[in-house]
Parts: sequence; C-alpha cells; structure tokens
Amino acid sequence: MENQLRKDMERGFSDILSAVSNLSSHMDRKFEGVDRRFERLEGRVTNIETNMVTRDYFERRMDKSDGKLNKVVSLLHKKDIFSKEDVLSVRSS
Repeated sequence: MENQLRKDMERGFSDILSAVSNLSSHMDRKFEGVDRRFERLEGRVTNIETNMVTRDYFERRMDKSDGKLNKVVSLLHKKDIFSKEDVLSVRSS
C-alpha cells in the first residue's frame, strides 16, 4: 500500500511538473510575442522622432518666412500697391 501511495504521489508530482513546464512554455511564447510587438513600436516611435519637426526648427522657419513676408509687404507699399492700412492688416494677421 505504501508503495502504491508513493507511485501515486510520484505520478501526481510528475503531472504537476509537466503542467508547470507546459505553462512556462506557453508563457514564454506569449512574452516573445509581446517583445516583438514592443520592438515594432519602438521602431515606429524612433521613426517618428527622426522625422518630426522640432519646435526650434519650426520657429526658425517661421521667422524666416515672416522676414520674407515683411520684405514683400514693404516692397508693395513702396510701390504704392499696398496702402498703409493694407500693410497694418497683413502684419497683424
């Protein structure tokens, strides 16, 4: 009887170890899938960061554009194409 009990316990332990091993393998596959998804997201975020316009760049471009606009407006005013009101209107927008 004691022998049978020992065999039953060993079988039970073996079943438990097998279940834990199966669960571990399953979880490893799941985590590998999650890792792949995070790697793809990291790649996409890196791509976005690489291609996005910084605030400083945008402000420099706007300053340059504003300078060009002011030159054109001044030139049009000097040639009497824009009135003083036109100039003020454009510069206030």
